[in-house]
Amino acid sequence: MHTDRLHVGIVAALLGKDTHLYTGVDHKIAEVHALSLAHLPNVRLVDAATLNRGPAPLSFIIHQNHRQDR
Repeated sequence: MHTDRLHVGIVAALLGKDTHLYTGVDHKIAEVHALSLAHLPNVRLVDAATLNRGPAPLSFIIHQNHRQDR
């Protein structure tokens, strides 16, 4: 599972799926990972800014809103 959506990542991680959590524009995903998901061997935190690709493609965004940066 490759996602930048926190709740989807949590569910995938707890189900034992190979999970790649991409950080977003705020601190939530990194903090939740550090506090409760980092100990799971199937979870990897990926800093999206280092990928230099911008936001996730629309096909990977589960919740779409009016914001242009999502």
